[in-house]
Amino acid sequence: LGSLATAVALQGGGGLFAGLGAAIWSPRRPRVRPGQRIGARLPPMNEDKVASGTIEVVVGPGDSLGHLVCKYVGDYTEENLERVRELNKASIADLELLSPGMVLVLPRMITLNEAQAEADAERKDIEREARDEEKKRRLEERKAQRELDRARREAEKAMRRAVRAAKEGEQADSADVAKGVLG
Repeated sequence: LGSLATAVALQGGGGLFAGLGAAIWSPRRPRVRPGQRIGARLPPMNEDKVASGTIEVVVGPGDSLGHLVCKYVGDYTEENLERVRELNKASIADLELLSPGMVLVLPRMITLNEAQAEADAERKDIEREARDEEKKRRLEERKAQRELDRARREAEKAMRRAVRAAKEGEQADSADVAKGVLG
């Protein structure tokens, strides 16, 4: 055996592996118990999912119904299989016999948090569109008001010209009358 570590371990009375165990185990190292989560937080395993539309998936080589259901729909349950059968009953007679290139319609399943995020995004889009429409309406109103103001100014100018022409016409008539009397 010949090494110093071996001699120390044997001298302690614990045998050859006592020193090795002492070197590996330390009271300062945290212990992990079965079922204990360590590191990053993992998403919950069984989150409730809701259907949100459908997706079309092209069957690839080696794909099975179970693989596609697990990948795109969620768990391989009778409920999920029934959803897939219902969506594809008109186009595919036997879902167990899939061949590459077939197109399957699958329900789009999302978690409640994802559904809430989609609803929030849609609400924001609707609010943005409403703001844009309101902005466009106000812009059209300002444009119409400017046109109305321009038309009013043109009408006022025309009235002033007509009044001026009428006054000049009266002066000309009175001059003609004066010429006729004096003339």
